[in-house]
Amino acid sequence: MEQVRNVRQYLKKRYVMYFITTILILTIPFIRINGNHIFLLSFDHKQLHLLGVAFDARALSYAFFVNFNVFSNLFYDDSCGTRLVRVGLSADNLSRVVS
Repeated sequence: MEQVRNVRQYLKKRYVMYFITTILILTIPFIRINGNHIFLLSFDHKQLHLLGVAFDARALSYAFFVNFNVFSNLFYDDSCGTRLVRVGLSADNLSRVVS
């Protein structure tokens, strides 16, 4: 009986969150800050409005490359860092890590 009550409470909370999320998703495009939308991707004007700031589409074309470089550098640094920690940070062991 206790499990049924817990499941019902969980379902109730889940549906409340669904409702709140739906209301947010439907109202966010109409909220404006300084004349710009909170989130709007406009293909007509070639702009992305994000948190009240309008970005030009030409600047957005670089976003893929910037994100790719950031995350690839993070993975590279992580792999090198774990090798250095595993082998040790002495100068004798650095030649084994680099090769």
